[in-house]
Amino acid sequence: MAKKLKLSVFIILLGSKYRESIISKLVKIINYFYNEILLSIEIETGTRVGEGLRIYHGYGIVINKGTVIGRHCTLRNGVVIGNKLRMDGSETGCPKIGDRVNFGANAIAIGEITIGDDVTVGAGAVVVKDVPAGATVVGNPARVIATRS
Repeated sequence: MAKKLKLSVFIILLGSKYRESIISKLVKIINYFYNEILLSIEIETGTRVGEGLRIYHGYGIVINKGTVIGRHCTLRNGVVIGNKLRMDGSETGCPKIGDRVNFGANAIAIGEITIGDDVTVGAGAVVVKDVPAGATVVGNPARVIATRS
């Protein structure tokens, strides 16, 4: 992972750790200028992110603040994770991502769903339903093509 992305992940994890403290305001400013303006990575400070997050080719990543990301997950360029708008205009909750989840480029996960541990989300997949642990999902809408025990 390039040095600039390691710094990006450090800022994101710092924001996650100190989301309820006075330090969060300083981290929010740094996050905005470094991650959002310079790198086009939009992961708001306060987003709950587990340790070991990896970002590869980080351009265009958008993660809603309500999302929970587990430990040792990987995000690639163009990944979008967040809520969706219902027909009545209200918004759903955000995904809860397990540990060691690997997102391919331009993958999308939206709605109040759970993605289990050790899941691989293929490039360009659109996940709108729960995904069991150990599954590999691809397509739009995403479907399970393989599972690991």
